[in-house]
Amino acid sequence: MTAIDWALVRRRIEEAIAATEQADGARAQSVLAERARALAEPPREPERTGSAGEVVTLTLGGQRCAIESRWVAAILDPPALTPIPGTGPALIGVAKVRGAVLAVFDAAFLLHGTTATRQAASRVVALGAGAPELGILADEVEGMARMAPGGLLPPPGGDDESGIVRGLTADGRLMLDGGSLLSDRRFFVGAEPDRARE
Repeated sequence: MTAIDWALVRRRIEEAIAATEQADGARAQSVLAERARALAEPPREPERTGSAGEVVTLTLGGQRCAIESRWVAAILDPPALTPIPGTGPALIGVAKVRGAVLAVFDAAFLLHGTTATRQAASRVVALGAGAPELGILADEVEGMARMAPGGLLPPPGGDDESGIVRGLTADGRLMLDGGSLLSDRRFFVGAEPDRARE
């Protein structure tokens, strides 16, 4: 049986540790140098995501928003609403508008989980292609504005968890997606919820 040279074993272990530390140090220096190069570059203008044209500006649950006017069928004084039991917090109620039943929803709840409160300035924004299909309760409708082509930035955080935001306007408003609002199953009274968005 051969005797173990413990001094040689210790020296090899120490050499292996030193080589590993040097490699880790060199790798760390490389990563830090790459980060420094990336930070030294001038910031790029965020990619614009389409145009909006004429928009209706409004506030939902304290959040400044806008929606293309082509999706707005009417802006109404808040009608008397009849709550529908068991429908969840997004549906505020239904109202008779122009001889038809209009479901009125709280889009602020879908945006950030807070509910809109009725105020003197509150309005129902009736959305639809021509005739009102659904309504959303707005804290206030401020008016109309014009957006330049390419005037939208990506949604805050890069992703829209609510599924109803197209992007961010230059003045910091969330641009609501009228098409998504009208086709979102969370806005269908009596329909099964869309599990993909829950």
